[in-house]
Amino acid sequence: MRAVPREEQIRLVGEELGWTVENAGQSTQVLTACRAWALHADGRFRSKRDAAEWALRRSAPPVVAEVLADHREARESSPDPRAVAAFVASVRARLAHK
Repeated sequence: MRAVPREEQIRLVGEELGWTVENAGQSTQVLTACRAWALHADGRFRSKRDAAEWALRRSAPPVVAEVLADHREARESSPDPRAVAAFVASVRARLAHK
């Protein structure tokens, strides 16, 4: 198994986030953005739930707490699309600053 260079990890997680924005629901976009942010911050790949919990410990916006609570309870989630877009944009900006 080869080690994946950090630059490639960041590129791949950015592509995953882009695909998610184009093809998945709002809550999945939030959780995927959390995963991308966490990987960018410390190089650890986490489950979406673990990444959301990580993000909440780092002052993530309220939309993350809302989506995580719904995810934990297996409830349908309907986060504010503007809040989702703002959070995703903030994570994309982080990814751009390697």
